[in-house]
This record gives sequence, C-alpha cells and structure tokens, in this order.
Amino acid sequence: MGLKDLLGLGNKLSQDANSTTSTMASQNNNVFSSLGTSNTEQRVQGETWQQYGFRMGGKSTGSTNVLAPLLSKVTYMMLEEQKNDFALQQKVKQEKENLLNDKISEKKTEEGKLKSAEESVSDLLKENESLKKDINKLQSGEAAENKEAKMKMIIGLLILIPFTLYFFIFYSSAAYSAFFANFSGEVEEGLNVTIFNAKALPLAFGQSFMTGLFVLMITFLVFALGFVLHYMDSMAKKVGLVLITFMFDFLLAVEIEQQIYNAQALAGLYGPNPPAFTMATALSEVNVWMVICCGFVGYIIWGLLFGFVMESYNELKSNKYAIMDLKGSIEANNEKIQTLQTEIAGCKSKIGNLDAEITNLQNALKSGVLSIDKDKILQELANFYAGWTNFLASLGATPTVLEESNLIYNNAVNSVKSNL
Repeated sequence: MGLKDLLGLGNKLSQDANSTTSTMASQNNNVFSSLGTSNTEQRVQGETWQQYGFRMGGKSTGSTNVLAPLLSKVTYMMLEEQKNDFALQQKVKQEKENLLNDKISEKKTEEGKLKSAEESVSDLLKENESLKKDINKLQSGEAAENKEAKMKMIIGLLILIPFTLYFFIFYSSAAYSAFFANFSGEVEEGLNVTIFNAKALPLAFGQSFMTGLFVLMITFLVFALGFVLHYMDSMAKKVGLVLITFMFDFLLAVEIEQQIYNAQALAGLYGPNPPAFTMATALSEVNVWMVICCGFVGYIIWGLLFGFVMESYNELKSNKYAIMDLKGSIEANNEKIQTLQTEIAGCKSKIGNLDAEITNLQNALKSGVLSIDKDKILQELANFYAGWTNFLASLGATPTVLEESNLIYNNAVNSVKSNL
C-alpha cells in the first residue's frame, strides 16, 4: 500500500471519527462537546494505550456511541505515528529496493530457463523430423544394407544346415531302431549292437513304403517341435514344449535300450535267468543318456540356431529392429518435449507473476513507501479496549452494554484486518 493510499485511509478514519463524535456529542452534551477538537481527548506523553482507553471511557462514561469513532481515531493516530517514523520508513524502503532487485534477478533466471527449454524443444523437434526421414528410407528400402545382420545370417546358416542334416540322420536312425529294428540277428552274429544305424532309412523303405514314411514323419515331428518353439511368445508354453520333447526323447531312448537288452537276453548274454528290464536298468545304461544328449540337447541347439537365423533375416530384409530403435528414440524425445512444455508453461506463469510484483514495487517506490505494522495496530487497539472495559467494569456496566461494546470492537478489528 502506497503513502497516498494510506493517507487517504487515515483521513477517512479521522473524518469518520469527527463525524460520529459530533453525533455522540449532541446525544451526550454533559460528557464532552467534541471528540475531535479538545486537547483532553489526545493521548498525553507517557500514557499507555490502556491508560488512554480507561481515561476516554471515563470521559464518555462508557457510552457505546463514542466507542466506534474512538477506535477509528486510535487507528488513525497509530498510522500517523508509523508514517512519521523516518528510520522505519527508510528501512522499509531499502528492503523494498532489495526485494525489487531480487525479483528482477529472479525474472532474468526464469527467462534464461525459458529460453533454454524452448531451444531444447526446437532441437528435439528437428531431431524427430530427421528420425522420421530415416524411418521412411528404411521402410522404402533406400537405406544401406544391414551388413551385420547379413553376416550373422550367413554364419547361422553355415551352422544350421549341417546341423539339420545331423538332426535328420540321428532321428531317422533312432526312430527305426526304436520301432522296427531287429537286434537279435546282430547279437547272434556277434556284432556290436549300437543305437545308431547308418542304413536306417534304406532298411525302413526296404521293409515297406509306410515304414519308411513313418520314420520320416518321426524326424519331421522333432523339426516341428523346434520350429514351433521359436514362435511361442509365452514362456510357460515354451517350458511345456521343452518338457514334452524331453519326455519324447527319453521314451525313445528307453525303447531302443529295451530292444537291445531283450536281444542280448535271448542270446544268453545275461545268463539263463536274466533280470527283467526296469526303469532303473534304463537309467543305468549309457545308451539312454547318449540318445537324450544327442537328441534333446541337439533339439535345443537347433531351435536356438533357427531363431537366430530368422531374426538375422528379419533385420536384413526390413530393417525391422533399426526402425523400432528409431521409433523408440522419437517416443523418448516426445516425452522430453512434454516435460519441457510443462516447464515452459511454469516459467511463463512465474515470469507473469514476477512482472506484476516488480510493477507493484516500482510504483510503491515512486509514490513513497509507508510501512504498516498491522499486528502492532491490532495489539494497541486491544490495549485501548482493555482500558475501556476496565472502566466499564468499575462503572458496573450491564451485560447488554458489554455485549454491544464487544460487537463494536470486533467490527473495528475486522475493518483493520481487511483494509490495512
């Protein structure tokens, strides 16, 4: 609040005091003639506000008609005291000048942040445009060939093709040995019986076309299990498929070993009373674990190799992963832009508020600065009213007078709080 405004408020309070006091005087002509003109109505040197309140209560015999203008007059008197305190006004003026400099400096800081944020947004938008052009080139096939993906695919194929051939030979032999091989003749001829039969496929087709076709289907079944493994997106499904394949290989290995064991038992290699073939017998045989290692482990490796080659092929043909990376960069940039735009809005709002504060401070310094200690005014009003109520108590005022006086005092306090 500037000096001009406060002086206007003080004059209004003084006029209200004199006007209302004149009305009171006509109604209480035995008390005193005019509140605004008699020197006895002024606060004497060394007199506290409470003492002044008690004295003025006695002068007006506690009339509620006088209390409201007196409270206005007390407020005006305290405003005048604070206005005429030169040291206080100089101190406040310096404080406001310092505050003005701080606000100007703070505004410059915010303007720097605003400029930096706007430049960052501009740079990110330009980067996004460049990234979109790169994506268009990749999608239209104008981009350079992905040499790394091509090399990975070639190496993967060089390993996958011979491994597929091994896989085919192994499972065709294992399927024939498990379902159609006759190991009795080999045992009787004293030949070394093994789980691998190099002539499995010719022998199968030699027995019948359907036998050979069945052996081929068993082999392609394992290939299908490895192929499907690559395209399953659920880990639970992948684990389930791997367990099924392991069980298939395990049963295949046990069946082959049982066929060999039965042929050797018939040939008397285990004595006249050979023990029955049990699961414990199967688990103790090396051949069973050889089939599992050569088959099941091979299945896992083949599936991984197939997936590796397919991923390399996807990168080679469509630059799929390169495009995904570029789109990811654009999304990340958009998130940064959104954050910066929020920061920009905050900076602009803060700069607007600082402009308003700076203008108010500059206007106050140009028109003159008046320090108002509202808390002190309210405290002294309370002291004055305490002296007034002490007189009312000594006078034996009725509850109605006390209630009316409290209402007038509270109105005066609210007026000071809202207007100063």
